[in-house]
Amino acid sequence: YKEDYYSMPSAARLRALARRDRCRIKTVQHYTQGKRLLEIGPAFGAFAYQAKQAGFQVDTIEMDQRCCDYLERQIGVKTVCSSRPEIAIENTGNHDAIALWHVIEHLPDPWETLDAAAANLDAGGVLFIATPNPEAWQFEMMGKYWPHLDAPRHLYLLPIDLLTQKVAALGLKRIYQTTTDSEAKRWNRFGWQRLLMNPLRINLERQACEMNRELLLLVDAISREKNVERDVLFGAVELALASATKTVSPEAVSYTHLRAHETPEHLVCRLL
Repeated sequence: YKEDYYSMPSAARLRALARRDRCRIKTVQHYTQGKRLLEIGPAFGAFAYQAKQAGFQVDTIEMDQRCCDYLERQIGVKTVCSSRPEIAIENTGNHDAIALWHVIEHLPDPWETLDAAAANLDAGGVLFIATPNPEAWQFEMMGKYWPHLDAPRHLYLLPIDLLTQKVAALGLKRIYQTTTDSEAKRWNRFGWQRLLMNPLRINLERQACEMNRELLLLVDAISREKNVERDVLFGAVELALASATKTVSPEAVSYTHLRAHETPEHLVCRLL
């Protein structure tokens, strides 16, 4: 990561970002009984801000020094600056909840971090994980051009069943999973937007042709019309996909509608 990878928002911008999507904090509040929360990889801290405003005692582990300074100065949460969360967590005390929002795929050793997180949780504590879903329909369609591959920053793609199996061995039970919440749909939209704006979209158009003629025609049109707003592009893609499903079997229609928003996966596990 470059030193300026993150742009630190103003206080007003931070509040606006925290208001934009409250899916994460609502999920944490629903499943967490206590008030001690650790977030691993908070970046500049939109969720940490939400959690503190909701009454949680928030600790964070973040590898970016600029983000750490911002977290302590602007949000007022305790921060450990480290790229080794599996080690840093030993000095944070125990927690009722630990969150890794789109972080585990970045870690060189995700299993060691999960081991440390499980050991840190108090009895009945809850582990929250969000990560790209390698079983997503988007991945099937886009292949190596899927934006959520995000190499070299993403090191792993972890299927939900593999994560569930791993945390079960650590004494945690899966109590909730979803790929259709508001945040998942937002990341799904991001995937379509990046697909259509990718500099390699000529090759992507050839892949789209294999899916359906409507999507190919749409991508051709967008290639010619460069001043179309992103939200308009996404809406057009969804309309094209809906139109395309009319020409395939009922099973394929159901499959498409069920899996169209399965880009990230969210997993919630409780320590037994």
